[in-house]
Amino acid sequence: MIKLFRNAHPSHIFLLAGITLALRIIYIGHLPSGVQQAFAPLLQQMLVPHPYGFYISPVNNVIAAGIIVFIQALLLNLIINKYIILGKQTYLPALFFIISCSVLAPFLTLSPALLANFFLLYIFNKLLSSYKQPDAISILFDIGLAIGLATILYFPLFVLLLWVWLCLVILRPFYWREWLSPLLAFLLIQFFLFVFYYYNETLNLMLRFWQPLYSPLKIFISVQASTYWQLLPLFIALMLGFIQLRLNFFKTFVLVRKTFIVLLLLSLVVLFSFYLNPVFQLSHFTLQAIPIAILCAYYFLNAQLKWIYETLFLLILVFVLYFQFTA
Repeated sequence: MIKLFRNAHPSHIFLLAGITLALRIIYIGHLPSGVQQAFAPLLQQMLVPHPYGFYISPVNNVIAAGIIVFIQALLLNLIINKYIILGKQTYLPALFFIISCSVLAPFLTLSPALLANFFLLYIFNKLLSSYKQPDAISILFDIGLAIGLATILYFPLFVLLLWVWLCLVILRPFYWREWLSPLLAFLLIQFFLFVFYYYNETLNLMLRFWQPLYSPLKIFISVQASTYWQLLPLFIALMLGFIQLRLNFFKTFVLVRKTFIVLLLLSLVVLFSFYLNPVFQLSHFTLQAIPIAILCAYYFLNAQLKWIYETLFLLILVFVLYFQFTA
């Protein structure tokens, strides 16, 4: 299976669609109730009259989430192949993005974090396009606008401003106007949000919007032990990918090395932003799918022992489906 996706043949898109469905078919058989309520806080925050917006059935919820994941996987694959980050054209990033967005049950339904991956992909593409550009002020302004909109959708993403500034240290020489550009764009979105609340005489919602900043941080979280077992094969793939990357790091092109550093910074910033989420939600870690998918794809593209990487890939699929069945 891995050998098949190492090549970028257009027909593999249909296989990716089939895998997306297969990784959700068991979960659809025993859906929990209330999965359509993930956007209730956002809709209430934006003054939508109905607390749950329009009703969507649990089955349609999972199907819609699967379609979104499939589209995002293709977009990520397009970006990676465009900048030749893995050294050749391949569908492995799309494959492992789909798996990463299916590994836990909360990832299989619609959530603000899932939709926020569109903004992450847009910003990631913009950052790579700014490399070696003589002037990136307009690009970074667009990035700031995207962060502002992403923050409205999912508040913890405002820390992406920090990620962008860290990436500028890696990707570009210092130029103060480029550092200021995304901040001004972000504040512009917040100004329009302030006008929206002021016009509707609901400035108290604006204060509630920023409440996680001055609320106590939830340092300790409780996760079921089965969750760690479910992630074990994927974690092994990540460790092997890290070892493979370490061995070849200084043999790759400069942009490739910097891209992996950017992805590491993204993973750390997303991990930190979890603590700005007022409610504990495992779906937040859907935002880790992009760096996880690329690092796993790097390992499986460069691995030499077929019986090892094919067995590991099979274990990842088996663990995902088994824990969905026993959930």
